[in-house]
Amino acid sequence: MADFPDVAYHPFYCEENVWRLAQRPEMAAAQCEVVFVLGPATAREPRVACWYQRAAEEREAVLWDYHVVLAEHAAAGVRVWDLDTRLPLPCPATLWVAATFQDPRLVPARFHPRFHVVPAEVFVRELASDRSHMKDRRGRWLKPPPPWDPPGVGSNLASWRLEGVAPRGVVLDRDGLEEAWRLGGG
Repeated sequence: MADFPDVAYHPFYCEENVWRLAQRPEMAAAQCEVVFVLGPATAREPRVACWYQRAAEEREAVLWDYHVVLAEHAAAGVRVWDLDTRLPLPCPATLWVAATFQDPRLVPARFHPRFHVVPAEVFVRELASDRSHMKDRRGRWLKPPPPWDPPGVGSNLASWRLEGVAPRGVVLDRDGLEEAWRLGGG
């Protein structure tokens, strides 16, 4: 993030980082989507394997319960703002998808991604998090919270991670995302 020192960032709070990023004037003026990266809906405890994340060693994957990024549709194509990546920022979508999720034939199906894609303005308007998902049963922080106030009142974060709960966007598999973003030469 050295190239973008004025972008608000706090590790392990990706939805809040993206919520703040989406409100920046240059992003609000662009065509942007927020993408919740989720594990398979059929998994008992869905996790998604993501490579090139700062939370892991360089060649290791992180198993996130979810991850959130911003996709900016620019004249040169889709650029992904993954504030937790070791890849370039912003990253061309083709590179981000291929590097972050690796070859699906080499990754167990229980860690394959799904993508809940939502218009950024909907996400900014509707996200609410009281950060309770970042506390243990005794109310202690699992990871220190950001210095800013959380978005919204109460918490609806879980509903963003469940398919079919709210009509906020579309849920795609990797092929569907690549088709929607016209990746892979199509």
